Amino acid sequence: MLNFEVVKRKLSCYVGRLQRALRRHRRRYGTLTDVPKLQRLSSATSLGDLPVEVFHQILATLQDGRDADTIATCSLVSRRWRAVALPYLFSVVTIREKADFDDFLDFVANAPHICWCIRTLTLTGGGDGGARLDCSAFSALFPSLTRLRQLFLEALTLQVTAIDNHRSEGDRHITSFTWLEALEVYDVRCEDSKERRLPVIPAILDMLPVSSVHLLRFDGLGDVEDNTHTDFHVGIPSRTIEIRHLSVVALDGAATAAYLVLYEKLIRVGSLGSLSIFCQTWADAEQLAAFLLVQGSSITTVDLDITSLMEQEQQHAQLPRRRWQRLAEALCACTNMSSLRLHVPWNGSLVHPGYSVFTDMFSVSLPRTLREFQIWLKLPEDWMPEYEHTTSNELWDLPTLDMKLCDRERFPDLQHVLVTIQTDPLLAPWCVYELVEHIEEEVWPRVDGRGLLSFQWYRQPVSYEEE
Repeated sequence: MLNFEVVKRKLSCYVGRLQRALRRHRRRYGTLTDVPKLQRLSSATSLGDLPVEVFHQILATLQDGRDADTIATCSLVSRRWRAVALPYLFSVVTIREKADFDDFLDFVANAPHICWCIRTLTLTGGGDGGARLDCSAFSALFPSLTRLRQLFLEALTLQVTAIDNHRSEGDRHITSFTWLEALEVYDVRCEDSKERRLPVIPAILDMLPVSSVHLLRFDGLGDVEDNTHTDFHVGIPSRTIEIRHLSVVALDGAATAAYLVLYEKLIRVGSLGSLSIFCQTWADAEQLAAFLLVQGSSITTVDLDITSLMEQEQQHAQLPRRRWQRLAEALCACTNMSSLRLHVPWNGSLVHPGYSVFTDMFSVSLPRTLREFQIWLKLPEDWMPEYEHTTSNELWDLPTLDMKLCDRERFPDLQHVLVTIQTDPLLAPWCVYELVEHIEEEVWPRVDGRGLLSFQWYRQPVSYEEE
């Protein structure tokens, strides 16, 4: 509950200090030619007539994290200050839980001037997917958010009741609402009125009639239970969208072969500049190759996680022949690629003697435009310094890259080779330092000698789980 007496007392104290400062300013600088005349300054003694330039300082003193209190406070001052306060206070809005979703939709429906203020909107549930967002209701609201630039959907369930209706409604608004700076989706699933699982991305595209997204990021999509449906289809998008950066960082369905087909049809050819994705199966890798053949000409940055594929090399399973060469041939479609990052695991056993992953990959002529090459090396939790001398380097054949990366005919513009070491948070620093020294002296001495090699250390954050 807002305590108006406290607010008035705070305002009186602050304004009293401000008025005294203005009087001192007049006495000290009133004779300067570049200062307004005294009679003009004398009018700025009432609270409502104070210049807007001091508004942010007063907000910082009074806000204390309570937007409603601050709005009421500004309303007490003057209508002019309230008009200035609204865009400032409602530029970033976070709504939590299902009841809050409904209240938010009702609130902005009755206060359309608030929609004009929102630039960043976060809708987040409680983490169990129980919070539901009505796609039709949000789709009807979306065209009113004319200044929205960043939208975050997190830990919720999209409720689709009449997907065809809000799709056609959204298409009518495409011309009035064109782009988002960022659209990030984390741990979201989609259901119909009978609680049947539906593909998430098509539902989001139907709900948000945008024609351009600078950053499209997916981190966990609950499309099917436990990803057991191998014949899962997501359909073909009804329109194309300009997407500058596509990032898929979780294993829950967002980078399956079916979704890669969707990305290929969804993204307008020539608009994609950066791709961050993983391949969990060789079916994903095959579809990624097809995706890059269509979209690769404009891509300059590729961040590819091949951890799962490399771990399959240690399993006695039937694997495709020339698989790594075909994956490298897909990267060749990125004719303007300047940066390549590969996420790889650290393994300590050799199952296929003499087999070389990186020799196969670099037997193909990768784009000569490559300027930066990165290896993201994830160490196991029980890693010890003596593991650096195991046969894992022979398995991944990292030393063979020492000569290939230094080949000026192959990579004439290469300027930087970065090794990122991801470790358990409790691993002693000296262990990492010994590994760095081992890579410099024995794995990539030529690269280090040319001054191209550098390292960075990333500690996995500590997670505390309730038992």
